[in-house]
Amino acid sequence: NHIAVRLPHLTLIGVYFKPASDLDDIIMCLANALNHASTSHPILIGGDFNLRPDSVAFAEVSSFLCHYGLSIASDITKPTYTYSKGSSCLNYIFVSRSLAFNQVSLLDTSCSDHHPLQIKTFLPRNMLKTDVFHLLLPGFILIPLLNAFLTSILLLLPTFSLL
Repeated sequence: NHIAVRLPHLTLIGVYFKPASDLDDIIMCLANALNHASTSHPILIGGDFNLRPDSVAFAEVSSFLCHYGLSIASDITKPTYTYSKGSSCLNYIFVSRSLAFNQVSLLDTSCSDHHPLQIKTFLPRNMLKTDVFHLLLPGFILIPLLNAFLTSILLLLPTFSLL
């Protein structure tokens, strides 16, 4: 349900939860990923939670992530999923409160019924681009296994900017 990429100054966690996933399973998966993340660097979690923002489950997940110092960065009022009967917000980005970011936007793409979110943040100046790409490449091998998360991760990862 998740993929974690540890960068020298940031941990990226991408998630996909099937519709109607058990809330306890979601919390356990997130706890597992967060407990293995570095406590000395910011964390960014993004992906398809398949939870509506007005649901009790979303409130519980948000509260749980708050205990780890994470808060919602994406706009929960903008639909990220479009289907024949309408649209809803199911994809989210949560970030450590210490992570400086200047923009979260919804990308309009026709490659999926889910609209990926893009976050622009800043990584320390001493982190070379080659280090970033070297660490990200292994993650791309796993991407096809994460079906609905594909567009989110492919568009999310390359948007990081270096100071």
